[in-house]
Amino acid sequence: MKLRLKFFIGLSIISMFFFGGMVSAATDFTQFGFKEVVVEKYIKAGEAEKISHSGIKIQVPEGAFNHDVLFQVLEGNNKQFQANVPAGEKVIMNFAFRVIDLETNEIIGVFNKPLIFSYKDKEIN
Repeated sequence: MKLRLKFFIGLSIISMFFFGGMVSAATDFTQFGFKEVVVEKYIKAGEAEKISHSGIKIQVPEGAFNHDVLFQVLEGNNKQFQANVPAGEKVIMNFAFRVIDLETNEIIGVFNKPLIFSYKDKEIN
């Protein structure tokens, strides 16, 4: 019984180290169909910034990032996404953010402050 408990504790610790890195890694949305970088901007640590591209407006507040980052807006093919929406609905746009910490070269999954996103298009506004 004592040996079995040590085995399970050891296995738990090994699993924590092995899978812990996978859980904390941010998602790379290019693997989900957001393949094209449509706009990117370098943002210095702690600074506010505005990003826009064909109807998309993003406001990054001061203090959103601790390090300098490369902020990218990604888009995919609307036809690819259309196949997954309910009948009668129409995909008018798709997007994802990819933010790379320039100090660690890793994708950031959590921001210090929320971003403000808006989209204007004659089909919906």
